[in-house]
Amino acid sequence: MTLTRRRSALIGAALTTSLILAGCGADEGGGGGTEGSGEQASGDPVEGGSLTYLAVTEPANLDPASLSNSLVTQSVYGNALYGQLLEITPGGEVEYGLIENLENRDGTTWIVTLREGLTFTDGTPLDAEALKYNWDRAKDRTVAGSQTVASAAAIAGTTVVDDRTLEVTLAKPTAQFASLIMAINFVGSPTALAEGPEAFTADPVGAGPFTLDSWTRQDRMVLSANPDYWDAPRPYLDELVIRANPDDNQRYNSLQAGEVDVAISNNYETVQLAGDAGMTTLPAGFSGFTNLMFNFSTAPFDDPRAREAITLAIDRQALVDTLYGGAGEEPPTSLIRETSALYDDSASFPESDAERAQELLDELAAEGRPLEFTILSSNNSDVARAGEIMQAQLQEFDNLTVSIEAQESASWFGRLSQNDYDATIYGAAYVDPSPVLDTLVGTGSATNFNRISDPALDAALERGRLSDDPDERREAYLEVQQVLVDQSAMIVYTWSPAFLITSEGVGGIRFYGSGSTPVDGLWLVSDA
Repeated sequence: MTLTRRRSALIGAALTTSLILAGCGADEGGGGGTEGSGEQASGDPVEGGSLTYLAVTEPANLDPASLSNSLVTQSVYGNALYGQLLEITPGGEVEYGLIENLENRDGTTWIVTLREGLTFTDGTPLDAEALKYNWDRAKDRTVAGSQTVASAAAIAGTTVVDDRTLEVTLAKPTAQFASLIMAINFVGSPTALAEGPEAFTADPVGAGPFTLDSWTRQDRMVLSANPDYWDAPRPYLDELVIRANPDDNQRYNSLQAGEVDVAISNNYETVQLAGDAGMTTLPAGFSGFTNLMFNFSTAPFDDPRAREAITLAIDRQALVDTLYGGAGEEPPTSLIRETSALYDDSASFPESDAERAQELLDELAAEGRPLEFTILSSNNSDVARAGEIMQAQLQEFDNLTVSIEAQESASWFGRLSQNDYDATIYGAAYVDPSPVLDTLVGTGSATNFNRISDPALDAALERGRLSDDPDERREAYLEVQQVLVDQSAMIVYTWSPAFLITSEGVGGIRFYGSGSTPVDGLWLVSDA
């Protein structure tokens, strides 16, 4: 399989899992809803100007291997400084960036070809050696984030063929290598990275559309256009300012006050308010869900009865209605949206059953093991609030004590990596279910935080990864879901709300992968 076109290589149904179309047409009923509303600026891009983008989190550092590539994490920083090796659109198309071509030899061996003449902003070449250095380095847990490590570990080895060509050998064959690249999509100058993390964060060197001017922690990052960016005349903006705030309401208030031009929202109620106020709300267009995940490896959730009890005790619809003020969607019936060719809800998640839940809790208590646990979450406002709503629901049961603990995102993720938690609120976002589901629940994965290990689950994941036939893949992922349901592995309570809300006069917004937002195409109407 060879993918060669610069911006529109359609790779078909194998990558069309997320078809929540990120269209910009107005919602006929008015308001934001779950489909988005309004229109971003159209016409020829306008060059110049400064745009302020309000993200959810600020990164601990600017090492490309440490930046998580999704809408609500640090993708905007990575896209600004490092650009994209490639993109997978919400419609399932591969659009090439720094990579010019991918060739599938046999599922295990892939040939990666870079564009000619690429350089980092320090003048050193972005060649096959540099790509190898970055992808090899992405396996190092001391510098890379867990999600990066999980994807990089799928690469068994790399061989430089020539300046522009890298031969990649995968640990396991897959037809979805482009999806795997999403988590290792940012590369930096090996020369600069060799100076150490502190020096690199002070002066990051990539090949992206912007370069760092200044970074005042807990305030703002200011970046200037890279005059030597490979995809001229992009970037259109002269300056990009990135701020961060974990509170969705405060981000919306900043947009209303005219303090920012673009803000992330991960709350359906906020999106509804923004749409009602006439703002443009754009859905990121990927499959993704948020869940309460149990830790199988330690008490109390090493006992399947404890997992089943909480699964049946939580009323998912009431949780979503409270969390989003009635503006959200119905809880998912599947891990894959119904708009996908891979959708099948035959193994739907169970409805709440308070009576059976109490029976299980009483049974555990009679054995001297009354259920007590802590829900660990990040300090993202909606995630923390979801934990509080769950706690309130569970307080209605006897023989059950539930605490909640919200931590700053980096600390929360560190706790998961160290296996220091009972249950956590976690999300998964993807265009294609492979490799994300492989890394989420596959045996031995660095981001299999619930520590589930099941041969039938692993076999089904493998079939979904290897095949490019939609019918075969649908059957495989149905079996994945059936195992997760049978084992009460997680409580999937909502599709992940992921939107950009913009003020009037912002154009050039696009999404790829897990809602990641490139910034090279952003522009402002001159009088906006």
